[in-house]
Amino acid sequence: MDERRKTVRELEERQREDLLALNAMLEKLGGSVLPRLEGGDAADSGRIGIPAPEDRAEYRELIKEIENSQEDIRTVEGDVARFKELEDAVQHKEGEYTERNKELAEYYARMGERVLEEKAYESFAEPFRQQLEVLVPKIKSLEDRLDVLEERGDANVFTWIGKSAQGMVLRGFLGKSQGNLRRIYQAAGEKFAASSPSEPIQDENVLRMRGDIEKQRNAQAVLSGELARLKEERRKLGDSLEGEGNPGRRIQSLERHIHHAEEKLRDLYRRYGRQLEDLSAVEDLGSLLAEEDLPLLDQISALRAAMAEYARRIEKLKAALDIEETQVEISKLEKAIAGQRARIAACEMAIDQYEKKIIRANDRIEELGKLIQ
Repeated sequence: MDERRKTVRELEERQREDLLALNAMLEKLGGSVLPRLEGGDAADSGRIGIPAPEDRAEYRELIKEIENSQEDIRTVEGDVARFKELEDAVQHKEGEYTERNKELAEYYARMGERVLEEKAYESFAEPFRQQLEVLVPKIKSLEDRLDVLEERGDANVFTWIGKSAQGMVLRGFLGKSQGNLRRIYQAAGEKFAASSPSEPIQDENVLRMRGDIEKQRNAQAVLSGELARLKEERRKLGDSLEGEGNPGRRIQSLERHIHHAEEKLRDLYRRYGRQLEDLSAVEDLGSLLAEEDLPLLDQISALRAAMAEYARRIEKLKAALDIEETQVEISKLEKAIAGQRARIAACEMAIDQYEKKIIRANDRIEELGKLIQ
């Protein structure tokens, strides 16, 4: 491979790298000065007449678009985080509410059992005792039958399996009956706690349990209100999030919008940086530039010079290569012409031979014609 072609490729690659670096520097320069102009920090910003009003307007619009989109993302992310907090809070409160309901049911059951056992509340307990008269003997019977099954031992495996099955059935009935008994106590306790006895309650245990139940019910009421408020806030926030589309896709859309606006902003910075570069060659920019901007102009100038030198070297190398290629082409054409001329000479020689043959043939015809006259 011709080393000059390799050199051309290397120089072109350096040009591309330097162009990227140049654009980055112009962008940095424009991105440093333009925001200061908009902020009024440059003392002579109005003297040079750049950027144009339309560039300033584009800058303000792009900055606003980016800030608004970023704020929208923060809002969506905040709403999503708040919705998750509400979900967790509702779940926690529902668990707490369930546990408190269990505790309250236990309070009611203990009070109901206490009230139904005391003769002082016979009139209140009468409807419940009718149910107990049916249920308590049934429970006692089931417990006795289970005791009998468990006391009897039998070595016969089939008998043992049968007794085990009977035990399971009896325990099922017993559990159901005990549950019904507990519900009777609970209903009695709940009704008694809500009632207003006609005579003062003397039983200190009952008074204490009524007080505990009242505190528990008040706490439940407060918890129920908190749970309702959390659910309502969750519902409204969920409706808002759903109405605006999927939060994840909305954030992606906003991020794409920010990326597009940032690309346009970088392009504006590059254009303005180029304007400053051109202007710095003919005018003192004064306080328009900050101290850190000055080295950028020197670096930009050095890159421009390097790229121009690369362009000159590439042009010379390509010209030399073109000359050689053209000379080779000329040589090929000259050889082709020589070949064509040789073929033409051969053809002319052949034509001359053909013409001579024609002359001799005509002479022969003339001689033969004399013989037949």
